[in-house]
Order: sequence, then structure tokens, then C-alpha cells
Amino acid sequence: MSLKIKIIFYVGLIIAFLMMIISIAFLYQFRSVILEKEISNARSVSSAAAIPILDAFIFSEQDFYDPSQILERHISYFMANVNGMKFMHVYNRGNKLTASTHWDPATPLQARPPEFRVTNTVRESVSIHRHDEYGWVIEIEYPLFIAGKYLGTTVMGFDGNPVRKEIRSLFIGLLILNIVVTTITLYVLYKLISKLTRSLGQLTDAIDQFDLKTPEKKLPLPDSDDEIGHLGKRFGLLQQRLIESKHNLAESQRNIYRAEKLAFIGRLSSGVAHEINNSVNGIQSCMYAINKDPKNHEQTEEYMKLISEGLQHIEIIVKKLLEYSRKNSPSLVNVNIAEIVENVLKLCSYKIQKLGITITFKPDTDLPGIKADKYLIQEVLMNLLINSMDAVSDGGCICIKAGRKNRQSIYLSVEDDGPGIAPEFTDLIFEPFFTTKDTGKGTGLGLSVVQGVVESHDGTIRLDSQPGVKTVFTITLPINGKHERTIN
Repeated sequence: MSLKIKIIFYVGLIIAFLMMIISIAFLYQFRSVILEKEISNARSVSSAAAIPILDAFIFSEQDFYDPSQILERHISYFMANVNGMKFMHVYNRGNKLTASTHWDPATPLQARPPEFRVTNTVRESVSIHRHDEYGWVIEIEYPLFIAGKYLGTTVMGFDGNPVRKEIRSLFIGLLILNIVVTTITLYVLYKLISKLTRSLGQLTDAIDQFDLKTPEKKLPLPDSDDEIGHLGKRFGLLQQRLIESKHNLAESQRNIYRAEKLAFIGRLSSGVAHEINNSVNGIQSCMYAINKDPKNHEQTEEYMKLISEGLQHIEIIVKKLLEYSRKNSPSLVNVNIAEIVENVLKLCSYKIQKLGITITFKPDTDLPGIKADKYLIQEVLMNLLINSMDAVSDGGCICIKAGRKNRQSIYLSVEDDGPGIAPEFTDLIFEPFFTTKDTGKGTGLGLSVVQGVVESHDGTIRLDSQPGVKTVFTITLPINGKHERTIN
């Protein structure tokens, strides 16, 4: 819904609501005036009719005769001369019908039906209701008293249909007035908003056409003295500032690029040295084992195979170094996590024995294979294991666990009983060049590399550390490895 439609809709709704409230108030006010006028006329007629009726009742009590015939003549007179009168009933002090427009005067009083008996003998009452025969009527019950003595009651009915028609005409007139006023207001509002939105549209078109690549292009900004015009002028000034900022940014980028090239050489050499050093440590461990027991040909063949894998890993690193400017995707193959752990432990066996560290590996029996880059996962585990060995003291313990997390993924965790990581460092631990090790013992790139490799496999890595108790790194990897992402 456009801004124009929203404004017209809500303003129209408010105007219609206010006009309805005002019209209802006027309608009730005029209705009260009209009804009060009609009721006042009915009261005047009732007062005038009460005088001869009282005389008839007084004479009947003195002369002991039936006043019905006299009352019927009075009723006929009023019915003939009072405009709009529909019926008139006269009740005696026993509240029985004595005379009426509905009954023949010759009908005996006791034979007249009880439903025509009046119930209110205390005060005058007026009601407006729908009559079965006459439609809407104004009915007034007028008690007859003389010197505080109750003699009877007159009930008169006046035609209420003209009043109802007058009120209905008033309602229709107010409704038409509401529609006309609301329509005119919305039309004027539409014209004003159209002018406003037209200026906003020009400003929007200018913003859409603005391009820093063609700053000399003249934009169709709104030219007016209102707020939209001022906004257009401010946008023109903003355009100039953006063009100047673009030139300054381009110059800054050139300076940063020159500085980045120098810094990149240092970062790249540190990272390459770190990765190659891991493989060299593994090769040293294998050579140490072979030299210790050279006659064990089976062991020698196994370690020679590991040495070959380590050299292949170095070859891959050098290849990546030579092609660092290219973006490569992980080479996904079927990988057995348990075999990778065993290989890494063999590569690190020399350092493990040298430090006297106890390492346990607890794979689940239902550990499935996954699709991943074998060498990258081996690099991840190597980094985590070396970090744990650097953290624990002589005689420390490291526990490696692997298992199925759910139907779609597996987990691999490395836990050590080292000093742990302080809470204030947990958010920084995966940042490049951040390290908690002593100077010269770490580059701060290992965990950054680990995180990049894990995320390139659509996995996650989580750190749980309790200072002075333990540190646990938990990796989650998808089993199918379907989502391949580009890594540098």
C-alpha cells in the first residue's frame, strides 16, 4: 500500500468517524427537540380535553347518571377537531373503560374487555410505541384529579408517523452531508498529497539515478520552497560530499593496499611455517621410532607411510603457497575420522612420549564415515592436539572423543586438563594472531586456521573452558558434506 493511499485511507477513516459522531449528536439533539414539541402538543390537548371530562364525571356523581354518552360526544368532538389524534379512551375511578373511540356507547360498561383498563393512576406518562392498527403513535395517559380526588384517566393516541418521517429525513440529510463533506475533504487531501508524493517521487528517482561512477550527471531534484525542496537541496550537497569521499577513499585504499602487501608477507610466512612445522614434528616422531627399533620392518613400513603422508602434506602446503591468490574448494572424499585420529597420534608420538602425556581416544562404536578433505581435517586435529600438548604440564592428560551427534552430523572433541582459558579471552581465541602462549611459542594462527577449515566444511567449532580445570574444543561436521564453500 502506497503512502498516498495510507494517508487518504486513515484520514478519511478519522473524518468519517468524527462526522458520524457529530451527526449522531445532532440527530439526537434534533430528535429530542422534535419529540419534545410533539409531546408538548399532546400534553396541551390532554389538558384541554380533561376539563369537559372532569365536568362530566362530577355531574355524573351528583346526578347519578352514566356519563358515557356525554364522554362519547366529547371524544367525537376532539377526534374531529384535533389534527393527528388516532384514539381516545376515558377510564373511571375504577380504571374501567367508560368511553372510547373503539366501542359503541351503548355497550354496557361491564361488558367491555379488561385489556382496555388503565394501569397508571398516579402521574401523567407519555410513551412512543408501535400500534398494531395505527403504526407509530404518541400515547399519553392523563390522570384526572379534582381537589386531590382521583376521578379517572384519559388515554390519547396521536399519530407518530410524521414525527418518525421527519427524524428519518433528518437522518438521511445528515448522512448525505457526511458523504459530501468527507468526499470533498478527501479530494482536497488527495490533491495535496499528490503534490507531495510527486516531489518525493522526483527525489526517489534522483536517488535511484545517483551513481558515483558518473558524478557529473545532473539529477532531477525537486525545486520547491517547501520541506521536500530543502530535502532535495540537502541531497545535492550529500552527493558532492560522497563524490569527495569516494576520491579520498580511493586514495586511502591505495595506501592500505601497499601496507597490506607488506603485512601479508609476514602473515603468510608465519602461517606456512606453522603448518609445515606440524608435519615436520610428525616426521621427526616417525624417524625417532624407526631409529629406536630399525629391525621392526612392519613398524618401519607403517611409519614410512606416515612420513610419506607428512611430506605430501608439506607439498600441498607449498602448492597452496604458490597458488595463494586462487580460491580453492575442499576436496571431499570418504574419510574415517578414527583413522585420521590414529594417524595424527602416530605423527605426534615422539612429542607425546617426550612430554610424558597420557592421551586416550574414545570413538563411538557407531561412528560413521564422512565426506571431507582428509588433509584439512588432519590439519585441524593436528593443530588442536599440539595446542593441548602445549597447554598441559608433564604428565598431563588429553582425551579425544568422536561419535555421532545426530542423523546428519558427527562430533570430534579434544579435551585437556591444562590451565584453561580465561573468560575474557574466549571471544578472542579464534582471532588471527591472538595467542595466550608465551612470546615465541605461538603465532596465533592455529585456531584461526582451524575455524576456517571447519566452516569451509559447513561445520562448527565450540570452546568450553573452565580455568584451572579443563579446556574442550568440540567440532561438529556434516556426514554427507554436501555444502561445499570456497576458502582461501
